[in-house]
Amino acid sequence: MPVWTPADLGTKLYAWFDAGTIKGVADGADLSSWSDQSGNSRDLTGVSGSVPSYSSSNLGSRAAVVFDGSEGMHGPTSTPDPFDFETTDFNVVIVAKTDGNTAVTGTVLQNNNTFDGYSIYRVELNGAFNFSVVKAGASVIASNAILTATNGLLYGYEQISTEAKGYFNGTTALAGSPDTTVATGTPLQVGYSGTPSSISANSGFKGSISEIVFHTSNNTTDRQLVEGYLAHKYGLAGGLPSDHPYKSLLPLLNIPTITWVGDGVTTDITDADNWSDGVGPTADKRCVIADRADSITTGNLVCKELCVLEGFTGNIGTTSSALNVTADNVVIKAPLAQTYLDLDVDTAFLENAGIGCKLEGDITTLHYSSPTKATLEMDTLATANVEGAGRLATLHLNKGSVINVGPYGSVKINGDVTTVNVSGGKVFCGDHVVNTFTINGGHVAYGGDTLTTLNIYAGEFDLGGNENTQVDITNLNLYGGFVDLQNAISAAEVTSLKTFGNGRIRLPLGTTTVS
Repeated sequence: MPVWTPADLGTKLYAWFDAGTIKGVADGADLSSWSDQSGNSRDLTGVSGSVPSYSSSNLGSRAAVVFDGSEGMHGPTSTPDPFDFETTDFNVVIVAKTDGNTAVTGTVLQNNNTFDGYSIYRVELNGAFNFSVVKAGASVIASNAILTATNGLLYGYEQISTEAKGYFNGTTALAGSPDTTVATGTPLQVGYSGTPSSISANSGFKGSISEIVFHTSNNTTDRQLVEGYLAHKYGLAGGLPSDHPYKSLLPLLNIPTITWVGDGVTTDITDADNWSDGVGPTADKRCVIADRADSITTGNLVCKELCVLEGFTGNIGTTSSALNVTADNVVIKAPLAQTYLDLDVDTAFLENAGIGCKLEGDITTLHYSSPTKATLEMDTLATANVEGAGRLATLHLNKGSVINVGPYGSVKINGDVTTVNVSGGKVFCGDHVVNTFTINGGHVAYGGDTLTTLNIYAGEFDLGGNENTQVDITNLNLYGGFVDLQNAISAAEVTSLKTFGNGRIRLPLGTTTVS
């Protein structure tokens, strides 16, 4: 079952900042912006001249944004509209740790209008973590030393109606009344107090922040889902209270499941009468088809997950007209089914492709472990993991794909591919281009006329069935195994040959150039 994430809060998710999504920034380099993952475009911007830095390995060996006490970031000042702290219920959970080396007071997160606003977290770095909510410079919720400053933990704050609460690792630590007179229209600020453009003296946070989840829910269930997700992600679950619902287990996504009953027009996959709930597929449902022999040929299926299980022996789509499916995941393990699908999915699992299987469209990741043949004529396929044995799988792939072939895989490639990694099994590539082969075992027969890089550690690479007059290999790195180039009709050209171990190479009878 899929793991729950803050994205599953839907419209309740206000802003979500995850340091693990930061790309293209070197360790220790300045971080001028931090993208909002909620889809609401509430990106954080570094205070001019005082931006924090990026760390790729921090709390829980995960990425973090590091503040030195005089740095900060703020959200949008106009569009999207800044959050209304005065009238809206909200909850925020931050994964952070302090450095504990100074006595400077630092604000982790606040909404501020010349300090007549919320300092949701005020951290006094004097060897202990002190928590307070501040309005007009005065403490509303009294400071409370909880943990040593250097411990990473979940800092939580929620406002529901006229009540404000602070949480440490899911346990209520403090409670009081929030300020209901705070000025609205001021942006979220992270790591400092002051105005959006400047940092007040001695107000900066010293430490690291890995993740912030800010949502407009007013129920305990959503707060605990966020706590459970973050606690397990950062190795902090041990600090959750014993009665926390996610103390031992990750929060999982409860996907409503409907099954195919075939009581409607059985050719139409969208007919509500064909499904157990009488409503039919929607984008948040798992659709299970089993124990039937129907011919399902019409309709466009949009769902969370499609599962075609062992008991189904009918057809989905036809050889001439594939059925359109848009989903996160597709699972096919029906040995007697025939499935012809045009996919737009993140992940496809072909555990048993059945007596006939042809897939078109777009897949991000394919896991193929079927003992039977499947034909894939994909427009895009980022990664194919061929893990199973059985009859030859025919993969029609475009350039840009990566194919990983396991010990029992058997693959025929009829298209241009960027990278093929082989750890066993058999791979045959016709007259198409592969940029890089890395071979750790198994047997590869290559029919292309060019190859940029061949790395071979074990196993065998040959030009089986190659009808090209000349085969050009730019880089051949021979660590072990056997490379047989003798099937090139007249010549082979290897621009760079490097040998590192006990590998063997057999050259063609014609002219061979090695430079």
